[in-house]
Amino acid sequence: MRLRTPLAATALALTLALTNATPSSAAVGEFEYTSVDLNGIQIQHTLFDPDNGECIALEGTLNLPALRARNRTTSTATVYQTADCEGNTWELRPIVGRSPLLARFRAVVFH
Repeated sequence: MRLRTPLAATALALTLALTNATPSSAAVGEFEYTSVDLNGIQIQHTLFDPDNGECIALEGTLNLPALRARNRTTSTATVYQTADCEGNTWELRPIVGRSPLLARFRAVVFH
């Protein structure tokens, strides 16, 4: 009988340790992009630890699309031509991904 208690405690501790070790639902790191306002001034934006699987409409892209993105997160980023994650897409690799020079986009999804 006394052997069951330590075994149960060990099994519970192992389960809790493995549960905490599972990957989170966020891309760890920064996603940077540039938008241009109506006066032609370029504005730098940064998303910090964005959620995975969520279509994120990018700030500052209501009138003109964003350009020059850098993906410094641990997840692949897909940038979309439209704010509702439709249209042309470009994939940016984790950590080192950059958008193509002529790409223009309004939303991003991390996966």
